This record gives sequence, structure tokens and C-alpha cells, in this order.
Amino acid sequence: MRKLFVFLGMIWCVFMINSSFAADPDFFIEFSSCKIAVGYLVLSEESLKIFDGDVTVMACNRRSDNISCDITFKGQSKKTNVQYQVTLDSPPLLHFSTKNGSEYVAIDTSQHAAVLINRVLETKFAGSKVCHGLYTTAFEMKNLKNK
Repeated sequence: MRKLFVFLGMIWCVFMINSSFAADPDFFIEFSSCKIAVGYLVLSEESLKIFDGDVTVMACNRRSDNISCDITFKGQSKKTNVQYQVTLDSPPLLHFSTKNGSEYVAIDTSQHAAVLINRVLETKFAGSKVCHGLYTTAFEMKNLKNK
């Protein structure tokens, strides 16, 4: 019986950690300036195009070397959750990327600046999105909302 209570207690702790992981973000990034470059796999004068990208907002939680971010795009209510691994943690710099390297985020916490690099490879084109934005901690965001 004691083992059962210990086991249930462990499950409850894991549930609480996972629940808090997504509940209140540790930091936010609003990428308000984005450019998308797309190269089409055809020979023509129109094979390279540059577009403006959508405003992207990330609400992130960090646990050790793991970062989980809920991502929303301007004008959409749907959230996408993306998991990252920290690649550089040398204050004031924080860098993290997805396992497959398709997304890379670089933050300078002292400058409150962030850069996102995203790449996409398809059969008919290859593209890259680069965004620049504002990094804020949850504490700073709370203070901004209260003013």
C-alpha cells in the first residue's frame, strides 16, 4: 500500500511540473519584423522572392536545457507548441534550437533583443525566415500590463 501512495505521489509531482511548465511563461518574444526569402527550384528570373513575414509571438518556459514555447501568429488564435534545446547559455546570451535545427533563436537579454532563423526545405523550393523582435521576462511583462 505504501508503494502505491509513493507511486501516486510521484505521478502527481510529474503532473504538477508539466502543468506549471505550460501555465505561466517565463519569458516572451514578439517578433514584429520578419522577412521570408524563397528560392524556387526552377530556372527563371522569378526563382528568388522576398516577402514580409507575419508577426510572431512566443510565450516560453525554460526548465534546465529544455525550452517549450507556445507560438501564435498575428491574426490567428491557434497556438503551436515547439520544443527547443539550449545551445548557448552565457549571460546575457541565450541561444536555443529545435532538435532538427530548422529553427534557431538567439537572445541578448541585456539588450532585450531576439532573432529567429527558420528554414524550410521542400521538393519545389527552399526558404528561410529571419525575424527580429523584443524579448521580455514574465516579470517585465506583468509590470508593463499593470501600468
